[in-house]
Amino acid sequence: MNSADEVERLFAELQNPAFRKSFYLDADAAMETAGLNANQIPAELMNTLKGLSHLELGVIARVNRELGPLKGDEAMLMGPL
Repeated sequence: MNSADEVERLFAELQNPAFRKSFYLDADAAMETAGLNANQIPAELMNTLKGLSHLELGVIARVNRELGPLKGDEAMLMGPL
């Protein structure tokens, strides 16, 4: 699996409120539990997401839901959030 696929999977997981809460509390543990490989996510993106509040992660999920699933390469092209 490549980085773009893993980013896409992460954004899909962020749709789940329980995952968002777990991610906010302990991103690494939440990623591991969900079977996601944090090493496949660009460090800048991971650091940005780790710095967001639970509510801000919800906004990211809502935008993703409203605009359609964000594909991994699109997320990586956006650069830092």
